Amino acid sequence: MAYCTKCGTMTADGEKFCRHCGNAMEHDLSASTTAAATAASVYRTQAPAQKLLSPNPAINLLKTHGSSGKMLVAAILFSLMVLIKLITAFQGNNLINYIKQILGDNNLGGLSSSLDPFLEPIQQGIVAFNLLLLIPNIFILVGLWLFFNACTDTTNPRINTSGLTLIQVIVIIQLVGICILGAIIEIALIAATAYTGNLANGFGAMEYAQGSIVLLIVAILLVAGIFTLIILYYSAILSTVKSAKHTVQSERVAVPKLAGYLVFVNFAGAVIALIGGAVSGNAAQFFASLLNAVFLVLIALVVSGYKSAVHGI
Repeated sequence: MAYCTKCGTMTADGEKFCRHCGNAMEHDLSASTTAAATAASVYRTQAPAQKLLSPNPAINLLKTHGSSGKMLVAAILFSLMVLIKLITAFQGNNLINYIKQILGDNNLGGLSSSLDPFLEPIQQGIVAFNLLLLIPNIFILVGLWLFFNACTDTTNPRINTSGLTLIQVIVIIQLVGICILGAIIEIALIAATAYTGNLANGFGAMEYAQGSIVLLIVAILLVAGIFTLIILYYSAILSTVKSAKHTVQSERVAVPKLAGYLVFVNFAGAVIALIGGAVSGNAAQFFASLLNAVFLVLIALVVSGYKSAVHGI
């Protein structure tokens, strides 16, 4: 067996052209040289400065970017961000203290005392909610490290895709949740629009309700647009992960679709994260936002670099 030096597809001995891309095959007729060694030799000639992690050019390309310094730093920063959020998740008393401060500033200390029996359950609920929000990030963190370790494993010419599968499952769950949330909000806005119109029509005040109806319609369109962009982003993540898994399973390059959109949104998300952290007024929140911003930029650079390398094959 031999590997195509252009796309990485495995072909049978004696075939003159790659069945996938049509590239002319060069077979080593020496009985002492295996097909894998031939492919490795050719690939080293083509990229002498690049460390060979797999004799298959397609998998080697994925391993090279998956084990890069950018990916390592991204995984470390994401780990720190999750750790900070995990620590701050137990600080549910911040909201409670804020409520007490507002009541005290408005001379409602007696009301604050009467609310004390309810504040502890509220605090516990806030902590539980914060921890629940962290669960997807924890699984994605595990998936990132599994993928990075699989790419750095020089003893295995292939890549263990368990990390990618874990990320894929979590993103699918998140995508389903986002679709359900978006549908609920849209239905509520549409119902509010219909109710407002019917109520105004019943009282003969449609001309006064037109402004409210227009605002509700704008809100419907705005929410639909925002959720569409979010759904496309998660779809881009799934597409990128799927292309990486396909490269491993088929041993030939799979071009990641929507990778350009993923890169763009990551850069935009980094800016939004920095702004959100800066206006939060909380040092821990700002540091976590900073880590998240740098993480998004590094992932964007890794995906962008891999996409460019794939198109260069």
